[in-house]
Amino acid sequence: MKYRPLPGTAPWYKEATKSTWEKPDWKVDYFVPNFGQDTTIKESIQNMEAAEEKLNHKMKATFNPPKGHPVDYFVPNFGPDHDVKLT
Repeated sequence: MKYRPLPGTAPWYKEATKSTWEKPDWKVDYFVPNFGQDTTIKESIQNMEAAEEKLNHKMKATFNPPKGHPVDYFVPNFGPDHDVKLT
């Protein structure tokens, strides 16, 4: 469902004839300056390296989901619990 203003209520509104993303009417491919690495990112990397060195452990990040716990394992049946029977 799309919102469209009632005819005559929004004088600036024009019916879209096609997607403007296909042929944009604004400036594209403009220059974007690169000011280098952000100082807070740089400090975070340095702090991570210091912590890894201090703990003698390398952090490994991944976006892969962790493996689940083992399932379908044998569970022995020792019969009814005697304490539960008493109560």
